[in-house]
Amino acid sequence: MDQFAPEPSGPSRSLYRAVVQLCGNALDKGAARAKADHYVKNYPSRDFALSLIFFFIMGLDSLRQLQIHLAEDSRLTRLISMRGISTSHLPRLLRDRPPELWAPLVAKLVDQLRPADEHTGVWAIDATTLTLGEKLLARMTGKQLKRQNAGAKLSAVVNLDDKRFEQVHISMGSGHDAQFVGELLPADWEIDGLTFVFDRGYRSYPFYRDLIRRRAHFVTREAANDHFEPVQAISLDPAQPAIIADEIGILGGTALTDDERMLVRRVVKRCGDGKELVFFTTRLDLSAADVAALYEKRWVVEIFFRWLKSNIHLKRPLGYTLQATMHTIYAALVAYCLGLLLAEWTPSQTTKRLVPRIASAIQRLRARLYEKPKPDELRALGFL
Repeated sequence: MDQFAPEPSGPSRSLYRAVVQLCGNALDKGAARAKADHYVKNYPSRDFALSLIFFFIMGLDSLRQLQIHLAEDSRLTRLISMRGISTSHLPRLLRDRPPELWAPLVAKLVDQLRPADEHTGVWAIDATTLTLGEKLLARMTGKQLKRQNAGAKLSAVVNLDDKRFEQVHISMGSGHDAQFVGELLPADWEIDGLTFVFDRGYRSYPFYRDLIRRRAHFVTREAANDHFEPVQAISLDPAQPAIIADEIGILGGTALTDDERMLVRRVVKRCGDGKELVFFTTRLDLSAADVAALYEKRWVVEIFFRWLKSNIHLKRPLGYTLQATMHTIYAALVAYCLGLLLAEWTPSQTTKRLVPRIASAIQRLRARLYEKPKPDELRALGFL
């Protein structure tokens, strides 16, 4: 019988097993903390969450495809006890199971990501909408919704140094972007010295004042109803002809008290098509061209959302409730973190740009899911 010795049980047997071992303990901890298995006894939370993670790793498009894979792929179900699950079970599990079970795993993966070699301390804030059916969502939420805001809103704070998301907030239906900044930047966070880049959707003078009070900086676009009173002009750099105005002044209408009005810098850039872009910032130490370039970096978070929707296939939530939406988005973010880990730690011969490397890492993970991982991949996932 010695010639039939058992196979090694370590994570090196397959990338699939490595991902399961990486995520499993944190999911167990989250399920115990949220008492997730107390609310839904069928199918342990660990297995339920892992099935959603592999839903995105494999690039599936529907719950029906997931059900087929769980029923027919013996390798997939060997470590996940979700055999025989029906399409009627999955929506109920998405609706009833507490989404808080994801918190330890998401925190673990974000902490495991290697920090960037150089830090500029620039974070971007933005939001995207995952579209759902207008009539059904209105019936489920009891809200009056228009087609353009019928869906789930994913708001995120993304570190532009290493492409990590620092915080996310998920809501259903419409809502002004700035109303979620309290959840995106909790009051107990230490943000002294950081610079936040965001668009006009986050126009809120109390938000601006809160950043200034916490000694953080911001760069944003001017809104149509902003009131700015110039105090001091800054001389322009002849080497930067696109910058046509640079001045320091007071932001806020005359109806506000002196304590409520803010000292900011206003930079105007003329684009090649003649369009003028106007920026407000508290960064007085940068050149006007650097302020404009800093705002352009905000597109990294737009690419982050686009990448989630295209490469991870986060096209729509897998349900019409907030719980189902949160399960869907957290599973997609875990898949993103796995791709980011592999992209950061494994070398690329084709490009040094991070975003194409993340897409390539996910494609390799999908293609080699059942193959033995390479040493670089084991190191990226934290096993070496």
